[in-house]
Amino acid sequence: MGTDQILGLVTGIFFGFLLQKGRVLRFEKQVGAMLLKDMTILKFMLSAIMVAIVSAFGKAFNDNRYISVVWLVLPLIGVPVAAHGGPRPAPAAKRCWSTAA
Repeated sequence: MGTDQILGLVTGIFFGFLLQKGRVLRFEKQVGAMLLKDMTILKFMLSAIMVAIVSAFGKAFNDNRYISVVWLVLPLIGVPVAAHGGPRPAPAAKRCWSTAA
């Protein structure tokens, strides 16, 4: 067994532990995800995808240095912002003067 296989095995065990700890494998969560009522599975998968994107960009940055640091930071900024509904509109400005005479 090579180091890549051992690392893959350890990563798989850790990912399975997180699935169990997050109760993502429960029947109720699966049905809730299919009915679009429970977003636990979607949040878990999006966070796993975000980690994979950051690690892929980090590996590419480390291998050839052609990718700038901006591309490493963008997923860390964009995914949490999108997960919380995006930017909020500014509150309506209050009037500084009265219209009553």
